Amino acid sequence: MKNKYHFLRGSPLLLAPGRDIRGYVEDYWSDTPRDVRISVKEDIDGAVVENGKMLLRVNCLVDEYLVQYFHAVENHYTEIAGKCSELVISLNTYGGIVTDGFEIVDMMAEWNRKRDVKVSVLGAGAVYSMGIMILQAAFRRYSYPNAEYLIHPISGLALGTREQIEDHLNSMKAHEARCVSLICRRSGLSEHDVRELMRHDSFLSAERAHELGLIDEIAAESGNGEDEQRNEGGAGQPQEKNKRARELLAMEMLIF
Repeated sequence: MKNKYHFLRGSPLLLAPGRDIRGYVEDYWSDTPRDVRISVKEDIDGAVVENGKMLLRVNCLVDEYLVQYFHAVENHYTEIAGKCSELVISLNTYGGIVTDGFEIVDMMAEWNRKRDVKVSVLGAGAVYSMGIMILQAAFRRYSYPNAEYLIHPISGLALGTREQIEDHLNSMKAHEARCVSLICRRSGLSEHDVRELMRHDSFLSAERAHELGLIDEIAAESGNGEDEQRNEGGAGQPQEKNKRARELLAMEMLIF
């Protein structure tokens, strides 16, 4: 049986090797199963397209459902490409399963390397835990003004022999290192700074996330020139950093 690692509120990384524990977590946190293919088809058919951007809204945990949602979206690429030049996923999530989250990260990186229509993410409501990682893999990282972001330390629960627990601890460290590396490469923050953020529950406003390089642009509240300048410049950051971010957005980087 495959172990699953959960990023959740109150337990950022929950190792659940036992069936009973895993069942409890999934029963408590997961939504009622939905037909993902039908949901995606309906979303695409009814999607708003403005200025060449198609907007799809997702509000769920980072789990197998979200993975299947991205799979289904990818299967509709031809239809999407006929309607827009950029696909924007509005993401509201409390986090979820690490391995599922990194499958989405890899999928988005591959998508943006190989396809003309790029996939971006718009932070909405809560973008916690693994939601931050998915955000970093986006072509462009947008945010609503009132979105909240959470980077937090990894904690865990492991059952088994001493050797098995040590194996799980090593796995936790590897996942943490992968998260730190992804944030560093995309934001430009140092490893020390990222690990400091992960030492405690770091709740970040959209403005603060923008300052740290976790997002590229905050949607203007009033649409006036002052807001537009703030979004492009990035809270006093030089244009060179935005240029570097756009280069990274081209997904020349590799996701390990």
